[in-house]
Amino acid sequence: MTKMRNPGDVLVERIYFGGALCQVIPARVLRHDADELVVWVAGGTPVLRRRGRSGQALRDVPRADWPSELTPAEWTGSGVVRRYLPGVDHSVWWFFADAGPSGPDSFEGWYVNLERHRLWADGAGIDVVDQELDGWVTPDHAWQWKDEESFAAKIGDPGFFDAAEAALVRAEGERVRPVAERAGVPFDGTWCDFRPDPSWSLPARPDPATTRRPPALRVGAVPAPADGAAGRPGERPDGVPVPD
Repeated sequence: MTKMRNPGDVLVERIYFGGALCQVIPARVLRHDADELVVWVAGGTPVLRRRGRSGQALRDVPRADWPSELTPAEWTGSGVVRRYLPGVDHSVWWFFADAGPSGPDSFEGWYVNLERHRLWADGAGIDVVDQELDGWVTPDHAWQWKDEESFAAKIGDPGFFDAAEAALVRAEGERVRPVAERAGVPFDGTWCDFRPDPSWSLPARPDPATTRRPPALRVGAVPAPADGAAGRPGERPDGVPVPD
């Protein structure tokens, strides 16, 4: 069973993309129980990040040109609230306008990050496999797809997903979309007025040793099974791990 963290504690988010660890982010816990994990990443938070040599996002860089190391960076913007549910293949992020040194200002919208994630058993972190396709939900609950062309281009890439898993990713977004459009939970105003505790300092940059911990879930594409083969115990039929 995963150890629960208390509000104000810091845990580590590790973000995998294309089969590689691409970001390590310290996040402050807002809520953690059996039903959900909600964290806050403040603007200016020291992180470790893998970026293109000219600062581009990795989606815009040929894989052969990806740097081999993560380097120190900072989380830009006013900060973001992120909500994870166990066994659900997305997270929801709350974005806020940037009021400068005073921190987040008015709520700007929700970002639906299509992903797989799993908490570490000791509760000290969470591993996330980003699946490229995302949704943006405006404050008036209009849905927009993001990164559709880049998502389509990655189907069949062994670092990402085959056509069957890509269809599951799209289906997850289509499942969330009507919930967002009808202002269902969590698109119901929860966290939209969030302001961080002014006593919270920025967390320390993650120790590079954190990058060497084995991932808590599969980070590449699912190998195609032989005809009629079933998934291994602890996996869905498509090979995606399920929570313990």
